[in-house]
Amino acid sequence: MMTPAVWLTGTFEPLTWPLGRPGWAILGMAAISVIAYGLFLYLVMYAGPVFASQTAYVVTLSGVLWGILIFGESHSLWIWLSLVTMMVALSLVKPRTGARPG
Repeated sequence: MMTPAVWLTGTFEPLTWPLGRPGWAILGMAAISVIAYGLFLYLVMYAGPVFASQTAYVVTLSGVLWGILIFGESHSLWIWLSLVTMMVALSLVKPRTGARPG
């Protein structure tokens, strides 16, 4: 899907042997993405979709915290209120108890 955009912007990075740093970075990110997606599917299969959907909150919190720690970002009160609202909403989402229909 991204191939036309990459070619039009001139940012295509061909993977030629021996690999340079960009090539290893591309392969590393591909491997990490495959592993992460596989683990996510495993989580959905064994823990259920409600529990697995909570990974979105972990990703959001991690993004904010890494932004502060690595890039020295500072956030307004609105960001912190949004995070608190998300955490409250997360605490309200519970899996069903009892028998499943069907």
